[in-house]
Parts: sequence; C-alpha cells; structure tokens
Amino acid sequence: MQNHFLMPYKEDSGVPPYLPFPRFLIPLDLSNDAKVLYALLFDRAGISRENGYIDPDGRIRLYFTVEEAKEKLHRSRQVATRAFQELERSGLLYSQRTSGRFVTEDEQLIQSLQASIAEKEIAEFLKKMERYGLKKEDIIKLIR
Repeated sequence: MQNHFLMPYKEDSGVPPYLPFPRFLIPLDLSNDAKVLYALLFDRAGISRENGYIDPDGRIRLYFTVEEAKEKLHRSRQVATRAFQELERSGLLYSQRTSGRFVTEDEQLIQSLQASIAEKEIAEFLKKMERYGLKKEDIIKLIR
C-alpha cells in the first residue's frame, strides 16, 4: 500500500488530513507534548460540536482519556498525564471532579496570552525593521 501523503507536494496536490494547531501555543512555555495534546483536544472538540455533544450550558462535551492521549502522542501514560497537568497548570484546561476536563473559558487568560504573544511578535518585527535601517518613528509612520 502506497502512502500518498509522503509524495512530493505539487500545485495540484490535495491537502492531507491535518490537525489544527493554534498558533498561540508556539511561544508558550509548555512541553511539545502538552501543545500537541491541546491541539488534539481542540480537534476532538470540533468533532464533538459537529456531532451535537453540547451541554445545556453551551459547553462542548469532550471525552479524551489519558489512555487515548498516550496512544495519540505515542508516549507513556506518565508523559500523557504530565501533559494534561501542564495544560491545567497553565489554565488552558480545567478539571471538574465528576464531569472531566474542559478547555478554559477564562477570557482574561486568553486575552493575556494573546497580548503576551503580540508583544513578542511586535518586538521581533521592530528588530527586523531596524536591521533594514528604519527607526521606530519611521516604522510607526509606515504602519499608520
């Protein structure tokens, strides 16, 4: 059986199945396992939404066990558990004892993460522009 996803990517190539990976995860101080786990949870939430697994309060019901995480990540149970714990410590995931785990609804946390990422991106952009010989004042004029 030939794996078509390993073929050279050309103009007429189809898009292989992919996992949505939220960009805000990239600069966060989380292990790659935790970042990939979050992407897997995000993907599973989309599937749950499509299938109508929505609680009366609007939360999407999401079933993703440590055992599933272990299999999907190709890691040990201990590493999968640690990835869940990292996401909980960061506030991106929270647990309810009898209901399971949920992706955060904390808008302040999300906005704070977005602001932090934006600051880093802007700083990088300014450094690049300064390498081209532009001063901050010139850059600001160009942006306006």
